[in-house]
This record gives sequence, C-alpha cells and structure tokens, in this order.
Amino acid sequence: MTYEKILKLFEETDKRRKESDKRIEESNRRFDERLRKEAEEREKREIILEERLRKETAEREKERLKSKKEFDKKIGNLTGVLGNFVEGMIEPKLLEMFHERGIYITEIMKNVQIHNKETLQKEAEIDLLLVNDIYSVAVEIKTTLTSEHVKEHLVRLDRLKNNPIRSIKGTNLLGAVAGMRVEGNADIFAVKKGLYVLKQKGEIVEISNDKSFRHKEWKVNG
Repeated sequence: MTYEKILKLFEETDKRRKESDKRIEESNRRFDERLRKEAEEREKREIILEERLRKETAEREKERLKSKKEFDKKIGNLTGVLGNFVEGMIEPKLLEMFHERGIYITEIMKNVQIHNKETLQKEAEIDLLLVNDIYSVAVEIKTTLTSEHVKEHLVRLDRLKNNPIRSIKGTNLLGAVAGMRVEGNADIFAVKKGLYVLKQKGEIVEISNDKSFRHKEWKVNG
C-alpha cells in the first residue's frame, strides 16, 4: 500500500469519526431537548395540580366554615328554645310541682358545676339544683329526652353525691329529668330508676309520675 493510499485511508477514517461524533452530538442534543421539554411539561402539570389543589382546599374550607356557621346557628336556636323552655315553663312551676309532692324547695341554682374534690377536675354540670334543709333535687333538662340521657343523669347523681357542694351536704339527693319531648320509653325507664319526670303537657309542664311513685334517694354526707 502506497503512502498516498494510507493517507487517504486515514482521511476517510477521520471523516467517518467526525460524522459519527456529529451524529452522537446531535443525538445528545435531541435527548437533552426532550428532557428539557419533559421537565417543562412536568413543571407545568405540577403548577396546574397545585393550583387545582389550592382551589379545592379553599372551596372545602369555605364549605366547612359555611357548615360550621349553619351548625352554630342551629345550636344557638336550639339553645334558645331550651332556654325559653327552662325559664318560661319549668322554673316558674318547680316550687309548686315539688310542693305538691311534699318537697318544699327554698332555693334554686342554675348550671351548677361539680368538681372532683381530689383532682379538682370538672365531673359534671347540673342544669337546675333545688335545695331545702332535707332534700336536694338535681334536674337534667333536654329538648328530646332519651333513655341514654337518663343513664347519664344517674351517673351524674352519683358524682354529685360523691363530690357535693356545700349547700346540699347532709341532704337526701333526688333526681329529676325534663324534656320538651320524650323519645321511646325514656320516661318509663326514668320512673323505674326512681327519678321524677317533668313533661310538657300543652302549655304547662307537670310531674308525670303517679301518686304511688317512690323516689330514689342518694344520702349526701355532711
């Protein structure tokens, strides 16, 4: 092989190498361009997704606040109705109703909080607490009285007996439940447990227990 042929062979080899390098460079450029576009598309999708999530979160929060406002309004209305029931129908008749049962009330207290004498933690709250020298009566009032409410009040009476406030020490504690409406046999259940039942009858409230009823007493130590 002559020198000229060898030289030409090197030239062709170098040319093919350069062409190969150029193709590789172009391939790399296209690959980088594709990666760049994919990254841009991914970033756009993430931005769109974040914006969608932000809007959805804002809408959910808006709905939550709206629901809370409506719920608070309903609770407010319910509290108002219950308050009117207590102040307008129950309280004015309490002395008379229990007087007819031989229990002569001298003091009525509202929303009495009971705290554990050892831990000082709140144990319960009594809607109305009626007191004289012999008896004290803890009254629980509900818009709709259920058997579960009766059970809860029995627990409340035990807690009051074990953690008495000063004004009921040395008395015989009695229990009473009242409801604008009574669900199921809640009143019958309450009577069986020795509680007085105050029920709305037309425009008045009365003790529905018959005359043969014998109340349960929780003796409160002095």
